[in-house]
Amino acid sequence: MKKVVWIVLGVLVGYVSFLAFYKDPAKKHLIIAEKYEIQKTSDSILKVEDSNAFNNIERTAPEVPGHDDIVFFDDRNAAFVTAMDGYIWKVDLKTNAAEKFVKAPLVPPGARRHPVQKNKMIFCASKLHGRQHPDSEKVGLYSLNVDTKVIEPVLQRVFSPEPIDSPANGSIGDSNHGIVYSDANAPKMTFDAMAGEKGMDMPFCNDLAISADGNRIYFTAPYSYAGASMSGGTFGEAITLARNGLLWKYDVPSRVLSLVARDFNFIDGILIEENGTTREESVLITETTKFKLDRLFVGGRRAGTHEVVWEHLPGMPDGLDRDSQGRIWIGFVKKRTPILTWAHAHPWIKNLFLNLPSFLLPVPKQTGILALSRDGSTPLYYSMHDGSRVQDIAVVVPHNGRIYLPSFNVHSQGLYSLPMPDSLKN
Repeated sequence: MKKVVWIVLGVLVGYVSFLAFYKDPAKKHLIIAEKYEIQKTSDSILKVEDSNAFNNIERTAPEVPGHDDIVFFDDRNAAFVTAMDGYIWKVDLKTNAAEKFVKAPLVPPGARRHPVQKNKMIFCASKLHGRQHPDSEKVGLYSLNVDTKVIEPVLQRVFSPEPIDSPANGSIGDSNHGIVYSDANAPKMTFDAMAGEKGMDMPFCNDLAISADGNRIYFTAPYSYAGASMSGGTFGEAITLARNGLLWKYDVPSRVLSLVARDFNFIDGILIEENGTTREESVLITETTKFKLDRLFVGGRRAGTHEVVWEHLPGMPDGLDRDSQGRIWIGFVKKRTPILTWAHAHPWIKNLFLNLPSFLLPVPKQTGILALSRDGSTPLYYSMHDGSRVQDIAVVVPHNGRIYLPSFNVHSQGLYSLPMPDSLKN
């Protein structure tokens, strides 16, 4: 009997050792970054924690499947929801009745109402991991006319940035800094040029923000290689911390695409900062799997630089939004776990994690929310939820005295919301 036990243990040790050193050719794009130390979450965040917030959660429109974003059109008494089933759903704000409104290309994640053309919303469309998509449907930016249900492509092609070899200039593997370009120095390409050999089909479009005049659309690509997909496709990036994240800007009048930032880690959420000037000078982004919030300067005297607003956050920050008071809201799609924190500090273990089936990975159910002051400097409200009522909060969307919690989970049903916390009411 002892001999059998030792044989079994030997086989297990051998198998684990194999997984720890085996390099899967299919995952050659997953480059493991060096050691990254994640510290304790700031006490200033923990001091504003409300452990009872999710006791007051409410569910409406139970027909709506898991979704990534909600766009409110109060003048039409409607909300439009970008859902994981590939449809944009419409919810009547008076009755909460929900219906499939229009089939989107691929699966729509982030979306915004157009600030000038009020009958339109702009949304991203990307592939969902594990789902078969028609070849005719392309990743990209799209516009939806909510009056006519007409969807039109805005941009489906990008260009491949030139490789950067020097770690000092921000190559993959240097996990401390990405690159931000000033507008004068940014790599650019026209729409027509991208239509030819110089361009390529857009691999990923995740979230977006639109300038106040409607002329510039910023959109994020957490990683940008062939086969990129949402949901389960993110596991490798979360483990490796490889710096494949890109931020793009599309100038609509001139039809010119610019690379705003590169070599950040998993750029996901995006929020333009209005500063009283005629043109925005900075944007906020989340580096989701590095638990960070960054400010990138896209104009003004600091153009081409960036600063860390928050790091060591208690969860993976996904989408960004503002309430009517200008406060910043962040959805934590997953809680930060000790094992992931430890793995980032000991990257030798990561190849083992990459070779494990996804169902064996220690994925937490906890999800949460965070509110910051207008400039992002001060935590105002924080709560983490055990996942029993809602999971995978992709963003927090404030509306009419409530905060809505889009759940990017295939098992989710309905719109979830909480009342605006008393401490943040007018």
